[in-house]
Amino acid sequence: MDDEPLYLDILVDAFSDYGFDLKTELDGKEAVCRAKEMQPDLILLDIMMPGLNGFEVCVQLKADPLSSHIPIIFLSGLTDIEQKLRAFQLGAVDYITKPFDCREVLARINIHLDHRQQCQQLRKRLEVYENVDWADSSLEYLQAKRAKNMLRVAQYLRQHLDANHCLDQLANFAATNRTTLNRDFHQVYGMSVFDWLKEQRLLQAAELLSTTKLSILDIAQHVGYACHASFSKAFHQRFNISPREYRAPHS
Repeated sequence: MDDEPLYLDILVDAFSDYGFDLKTELDGKEAVCRAKEMQPDLILLDIMMPGLNGFEVCVQLKADPLSSHIPIIFLSGLTDIEQKLRAFQLGAVDYITKPFDCREVLARINIHLDHRQQCQQLRKRLEVYENVDWADSSLEYLQAKRAKNMLRVAQYLRQHLDANHCLDQLANFAATNRTTLNRDFHQVYGMSVFDWLKEQRLLQAAELLSTTKLSILDIAQHVGYACHASFSKAFHQRFNISPREYRAPHS
């Protein structure tokens, strides 16, 4: 949603090859209506728009249960820190300044889409396992019990991203063994325990880079990387952009 056709054309041309289905809107009022109707996975939103400005659009979308869950990334030529802070206060997940590099926009979009997908998958699993009859002794009960243990492990890891974890200790925490833990974790999350942990660390690092003024070294240590170089390498491999470059628009 942007009031400048040039930037819209650039985005559409750049992302059409990546399989994204982009819908564009120049007017703020129309943007609100279309977002509620179409339920997009993510919204790119300019601030300077006719009808309603981007901030007003964001307020209306976040106030409505039909659209409050949709992640919003501001894409604006306004570089003042007050504008950025206001965007985050209103519920935006990111803020990218113009002129932009489409590679950076793509990297940030993928971060937030991946995070949203993981949250959706977790919510669905929780809904399933919360409805299990725990008095049952069937195979379904045993499978659900193992999955619930995996959710406990995942919650523990999220709360201790900076710790050095041992697979045997995690298996003991889940009342199982290391082989079963990795197998069950892969069934629930689609990856091994430590692959999932690495993904969570990097997603948390990306959020801290864009929303705090912590140094890159402090962020690296906060998410479990003792070495700045190893953190930067892992971050670049995951998002195709360095931590410093990722943070630049937020500085």
